[in-house]
Amino acid sequence: GIAGTDVAKEASDIILTDDNFSSIVKAVMWGRNVYDSISKFLQFQLTVNVVAVTVAITGACITQNQQQSATLMESNTNSEKVYRKPFRHPLSTERGILL
Repeated sequence: GIAGTDVAKEASDIILTDDNFSSIVKAVMWGRNVYDSISKFLQFQLTVNVVAVTVAITGACITQNQQQSATLMESNTNSEKVYRKPFRHPLSTERGILL
């Protein structure tokens, strides 16, 4: 606060404008609130991201297996060769994908 030296003020993260004890209590409560808010935000983000990755991987595994089994069934049931166009991305050109 007011009685602190310049070295102490430069080294500190928070400088109180007065030497009142209630200001110190408010600063500590503010710091704890910021810490709790950051903790809750990180917990929420990690939870959402883990669920999203799990759903994406599970979905990719399930759809990959279904496509393979459908392709195998089709090749077993059809005696003729079926010619299909290769997949073309809607935004693709000969040079690459437009983004």
